[in-house]
Amino acid sequence: MNENPPATQPTKAPETVKKMETRELTPYNKVRKSKTIIEAKYFLSQPEMKILNAIFSVIKDNAEELGYIELPTKMLCENLNINLRELKEFTYNIVQNGVTFRSVDENGVYEDVQTTWLSSAVYYPTLGRVRFRISEELKPYIIGISKRKEPYTEFETRELISTTYYTSRIYELACQYLKCGKRPKMSIDELRSMLGIPADKYKLFAHFKDRVLDTAVQAIRSSKELRYEVGYELFKSGRAYTDIVLTVRKKQNGTYQETPKQPVEVALPAVPKNAAITMLMAQGISEKRLTDCTEEQLQELLRIIRDGMNPVVLRQMLGRYSLQRIFANSAIVREKMRSGQGKSFGAMLFTAIQNDWSEDPERKQERRKEEKKQKDRALVKKMEEHLAEEKHKETEAAKRNREEKNSMSDFEIRFLNGKIEQGHDFKKEPGMMLRPYLDNEHPRIREAIALLMDGKKIPPDFFQQQ
Repeated sequence: MNENPPATQPTKAPETVKKMETRELTPYNKVRKSKTIIEAKYFLSQPEMKILNAIFSVIKDNAEELGYIELPTKMLCENLNINLRELKEFTYNIVQNGVTFRSVDENGVYEDVQTTWLSSAVYYPTLGRVRFRISEELKPYIIGISKRKEPYTEFETRELISTTYYTSRIYELACQYLKCGKRPKMSIDELRSMLGIPADKYKLFAHFKDRVLDTAVQAIRSSKELRYEVGYELFKSGRAYTDIVLTVRKKQNGTYQETPKQPVEVALPAVPKNAAITMLMAQGISEKRLTDCTEEQLQELLRIIRDGMNPVVLRQMLGRYSLQRIFANSAIVREKMRSGQGKSFGAMLFTAIQNDWSEDPERKQERRKEEKKQKDRALVKKMEEHLAEEKHKETEAAKRNREEKNSMSDFEIRFLNGKIEQGHDFKKEPGMMLRPYLDNEHPRIREAIALLMDGKKIPPDFFQQQ
């Protein structure tokens, strides 16, 4: 009788694919990256890059066969500052994301390889573990590279998981040529291609220089995790910059901190969900807001408070912004704090959430343009309403003036009738009092003028009889 395996037992891997012997994941593991992999063309998000480097870091140097790699999900999440839901999303993207590179096969024939980083990622929720399978095409550049002629560069895991994507990639590309101090001249287009930057992104060189090159160089210089300092030299062809040389040297200013003999464990133990809710409610956060949170989200909220954000400020942020925005920016701030770019986690996170540092710069620029357009449209609408109101006032005033000219005042009637008694001839000389009414088309005014022209008085209550 066939039965499904118990939920507490992992599915057996195929006989042809065995589990690799791995080492514990620590920030101080050595990662050997072949020249082919470093110069490959791909793009990963910052968390995806960290996960991939963490997987590479647990592979032992003496490994000979590429098997599946099984790791505790909690250990991965704690080391990479992400929650389980995010881990699943990121590993899914890694499985989907492609990588291309040029290589030479055993017969010396060039080959352009298109593959993915991982062929699969299998989660075992009841065991709290995840099993990765690295793409078979990557085997020659991942396993046993120190025993072959394949050039490689060695990094510490903390170097590769402590920086943003572009910073990490530029650091790797420069460190390939540590012995000679500079990477051979390459075109800026080639560098953009290696970094996976689309043609429509950072089209202006000034934007590429400011947001990619200068940002990466500054982050590398200030980071306490990175051993080497990276710079660059630019070369022009005509009036435009077309080529670049990346330079690299060991840091001289003492920013780099040597690897401690015993790695320090900084991860905090997880708090049970009910206890986490109670602790956060004690900080003034509403129970309704907390009961909608997952366990991972509750742990992250506690961690934000532990790291230094004022609970009152966090409560305000929760009322204004989404959890996704808060957590995305907290990850960025921790990254900056590790590289020595800030002193107060709480103050920096407040600024990051308000300005949404996690938002793509180009998308943010487009959003600001749209906001400006909306403000301009609102201003134009307000001006149009003001002009319409002024025009209405003018129309009403003109109407009142017309109404006032449809009759004569008692003073004017007495004056004109007095002139008739004195024998004044209005046909010959209308006079100042009558002249303004000569062009008036109102029938009653025309009748009054006709009476005066005939030498007759305007009867009492003449204009009330209309």
